[in-house]
Amino acid sequence: MDRRGRASGFTLLELLVVVVIAAILVSLAALGIGRNPARDLEEEGQRLAQLFESASDEAHLREHPWAWQPNDQGYGFLERRDGAWVPQTEAPFAPRKWPQGLKGYAIRINGSQAALAQVPFGLESVDLPIVVTLEGEGKSISVLALGDGRYEAR
Repeated sequence: MDRRGRASGFTLLELLVVVVIAAILVSLAALGIGRNPARDLEEEGQRLAQLFESASDEAHLREHPWAWQPNDQGYGFLERRDGAWVPQTEAPFAPRKWPQGLKGYAIRINGSQAALAQVPFGLESVDLPIVVTLEGEGKSISVLALGDGRYEAR
């Protein structure tokens, strides 16, 4: 049979090879991009601000003090019941690991250099002027108590 009678173009096999090569290149590019540690730190600050507000609300509703307790691996929330601190295990207060890229954290009362071990959430309607600072790779974010049960990440 004469090849001059066939329409010119690519065969199905050739198109499939091109699609497979393109898919491999796209997946390699996606792996190279990865997560942005600065963005992860910012998201963690926003998450903490929301969790702090919720924990403050829980302390008022349950009429028991609450606290946020960080450590080198992550953090968790505690509720004071019958004279003991009880870890919270249900969402959204379940223990959580720090995002990759976190280098350190500090808890201070605004204007003071004295470090605190935890963030307290009491039964009072006015919160302590606490500042939690998260340090990442070349970036830091602070979560500030606004004094009225609200928190803001900056």
